[in-house]
Amino acid sequence: MLRKLIKHEFRATARIMGPLYLVLLVTALGANLSTRGILETPYPVLNILGALLVMAFVVAIMAVCAMSIYLMVQRFYKNLLRDEGYLMFTLPASVHQQVWSKLIVSVVWFAATAVVVMLACVVAVYQ
Repeated sequence: MLRKLIKHEFRATARIMGPLYLVLLVTALGANLSTRGILETPYPVLNILGALLVMAFVVAIMAVCAMSIYLMVQRFYKNLLRDEGYLMFTLPASVHQQVWSKLIVSVVWFAATAVVVMLACVVAVYQ
């Protein structure tokens, strides 16, 4: 039953984390292009655009980290301690299995977030 709980958690959280990771990688690519070409032009409008792209990349990193923490806390709170908890506790799984499934999925998503942030930083600075 633990495997089924983990599978359900991954599906539910991947709907949000997947697009966030994609946005982070796209902004990393935009920051890379802006540092390579746009920031070295004599035109002030392009300099401002390049600075905005780099700032969007930094905001995307912070947003992905904050959203991963928020999403995992929210899923734990809503699924076990709110109205959905009634349905979760009617499943043929022990409380330990339900808590462990949430904990395992959270640790995996935090590790994935760290890997994606590092990959995005490499993409942003690679020339």
